[in-house]
Amino acid sequence: MTAKATARKHHPHLDGIRGICVLIVVLYHLGFGVARNGWLCISAFFSLSGFLITGISVEAYERERQVNLLRFWARRVGRLLPALLAVVLLAAMVAWFTNQTDDETAVWFLKWDFLTAIFYMENINAVYVRGDNYFAAYMKPSPMRHVWTLSIEEQYYFAWPFILWFCVRFFARRQEEEENAKDQEGQMPPDSDEKGLPQPDWCLLRALAICLGLVIVCSYISSHATVASMGLSAAYYSTWSRAGDFACGGLVYVLLRYLPSVTRRYSSSPDDNLPAMSAGYRLVLELLFALDILLLILPPMIQKPIEVVLPFYFTYFRIPFGFFIIVLSVPGALQASQEPLPAWALVSRVMRSWVVRMMGTISYGVYLIHWPLILWLSQPVDHAKFDAADTATTHAADSEQPQAGTPSMATDVMLVSLSFGIGYASYWFYEKPIMDFAAKCKQPLQVIAAGGAAMLLCAGVVLVLYKGAVKPEEEKTDFDSVPEADVGEAGRLQRIEAKLDGLMQTMQELTTAIAEKKNLSADHLKALAMPTLPSIASNALTIAIMGESVGNRLANQIRTTLGKCKKQVTLTGGQQVNMLNFAKEGCISTLYFIPCQQTKLCGAHKYGKNIWNHTAGELTLKKGIATRRPDVLVVKDVNWPSAASPSGRSKNTLPQAIVALRNLLLHSFSSGVKHFFFMTNSPFQPGPTAIHQDLVLKRQTFQHLKCRPGETGMTASILKWHLLVCPNFNETGYRGPRFNESTNKCPREAHGFKSILPDKRHPSSQAGVWLGAQLLAAILAGVGRATGVIQDHANLESIPAVQHCLWKAQKPDSTQSLWDLLETFSICPKPEPSKLAKKLAEKQPKKPAKKPATAAAKPGITAPKPAEADPKPVKGT
Repeated sequence: MTAKATARKHHPHLDGIRGICVLIVVLYHLGFGVARNGWLCISAFFSLSGFLITGISVEAYERERQVNLLRFWARRVGRLLPALLAVVLLAAMVAWFTNQTDDETAVWFLKWDFLTAIFYMENINAVYVRGDNYFAAYMKPSPMRHVWTLSIEEQYYFAWPFILWFCVRFFARRQEEEENAKDQEGQMPPDSDEKGLPQPDWCLLRALAICLGLVIVCSYISSHATVASMGLSAAYYSTWSRAGDFACGGLVYVLLRYLPSVTRRYSSSPDDNLPAMSAGYRLVLELLFALDILLLILPPMIQKPIEVVLPFYFTYFRIPFGFFIIVLSVPGALQASQEPLPAWALVSRVMRSWVVRMMGTISYGVYLIHWPLILWLSQPVDHAKFDAADTATTHAADSEQPQAGTPSMATDVMLVSLSFGIGYASYWFYEKPIMDFAAKCKQPLQVIAAGGAAMLLCAGVVLVLYKGAVKPEEEKTDFDSVPEADVGEAGRLQRIEAKLDGLMQTMQELTTAIAEKKNLSADHLKALAMPTLPSIASNALTIAIMGESVGNRLANQIRTTLGKCKKQVTLTGGQQVNMLNFAKEGCISTLYFIPCQQTKLCGAHKYGKNIWNHTAGELTLKKGIATRRPDVLVVKDVNWPSAASPSGRSKNTLPQAIVALRNLLLHSFSSGVKHFFFMTNSPFQPGPTAIHQDLVLKRQTFQHLKCRPGETGMTASILKWHLLVCPNFNETGYRGPRFNESTNKCPREAHGFKSILPDKRHPSSQAGVWLGAQLLAAILAGVGRATGVIQDHANLESIPAVQHCLWKAQKPDSTQSLWDLLETFSICPKPEPSKLAKKLAEKQPKKPAKKPATAAAKPGITAPKPAEADPKPVKGT
């Protein structure tokens, strides 16, 4: 039986859709409020790819009666690989030549970003290696971050031919064999039925419809399972979660083939002399196509925060969005099948115009190059910091005031123009010649082998450039070790028993050392005679750090430093220091203590990390403090007091932030915490004005909770992290050497390191180790002064053994006093949160206003007045 060949027609309106999508994505990455949720267009990209690849594959089978896996992959290699390898090599060399950081961790991540991008595994790298949160700037974005979409696309292209082969092998081929048998008996019906398609194709189309439907169902289930177990960002990167988007496009093609009249017109050209369409019919087609474009443009313009849109997208919107985008694009092709286009068909005329079509034609190169250009010539946008009242603000600035070099409208226009210009040149002079050559090659295996060799060559270049990159140590938290049972008298006795066991072990080691007549240094002998800080077992001080990613990084670096000093601490009989890490990326730790309004939502973190889903975050954090009962609690929380409160809680005004801090202090005090340290934020972000407001608010809160005569409480200290990373910083701004009046910013070089905080937030590499050691020294100095052990920090002989070891291993490069980093208060938290909240509510403005609320926790606590600042640059909405 002979099969009818189905001609493959190019549809310009699909190029137009692709061009609009890539423009929206570029505007989204540039931070335009008009494309606040431009990431939605990724689903349209995937569905469009699924629609086209299904049509190409099915029609190729109809022509050749075989599924040629090698030819399919060879065409994908010729189309996608050359431009990707060029961008990866360019980005790798630019990053290597411009690398001015001591952050070995960042360099190691860069190496893996480039390697995984080459082999189309960037989405896997983002989840399992980098731990990247696509919607929050917890680390500096990778120049290959956007390649995750191409990785998923290529992974689907690898699997799709097998799905088609399965359907052909077990459905279409069997039907074809039966029809050939009937043909020999003279019982064969005509080659084509009334629908004008080859008879065996119906079996194939039915099998494909079932398989694609199963992929959609599995994708939907997978996305929900991934959100529950790994968070929204992991589901966003997941191949299984995204496979449903491709399957939606493929299903639309299969359904289209079931409509013979629509298929005939869709695949035809104006020269095929089809029956003319009536004006009313064409008007309906134009309206449906216009609805398609509106569906493509309007959702990305929704001015809702990501934490609201993203869960709705994965639960209800993702599959229907991709499906209807492709379904409603069909009328655009039907409208173009008859010339001339009516004068009133404005949408079809615009989508078929040369500019829009060319944007789609070169969209692949534009997408590849635009993100590295933004990182090189501008600054990326922290989309998590978009505020509903400030959706027109374009960029997450490093300070409150406009700075020299801040991206402007002219810069963004230049970046858009440059992206499309490079994409145009790349397509016509680089991508298309290679693509045409691969298509003409009669040996697909040669194309695939050449592509593999090119991938290995590029990987070799990356390995040579980044051969010195060292794998960072795994950052761990102590949440998994939090006991399930609530602490009680038995738990307290177990803790005392454990500390006594540690003390006995230390004394045994000392006895052994003396018995063996070991030579102890003068410093060791002095340390043996030094008093130790008081604790339950007199030989253990437990420090817990809670907060977000910065706190997590510091806790692990302090652990590393303590490991280096452990031997000396044991030999000198000094105090054992234990470190607990209760910090986790994205944690809104302090704000968990805001009074709950909606029980089901309380504790839900907007980025969906598993440990923070629903009430798990709040309960785990509170239980961790109560059961582990640390002596010292250090808080590093960039979200206090300025970030939006988690879902289900009161709006985070300044009074509510005070309530949260007060509740945290009360819970800490009741759990046995004796010393509380609250770290300030980095001076690079958010800037001097916010630092000043933060300091004033902490001071007033601690002063209000001060102990009355005769009361016994705890010490609460403000730990000035901003002053440690920027020694000449003051509350009105930086005024030290190399001060820049136009930027009012600290230099990145400090304490002998050319980049004290490589990404302006996180301590890392040697600078991070040094900062962690100094931070621990300041904490121990504060505890020692509060307990009367240390009177003069400048005398190293009076500093406990741990701190002595720290300063010998990581000696400060200046005479900066540790006391300058601390402001200490004696406080007595009392259980009156409801009364305090009531008083705060009474002092809030009766009518809601956009200006920051100015209210007091009690008489004496007032919200600091924000410093006046020039308005931020604004873009069109």
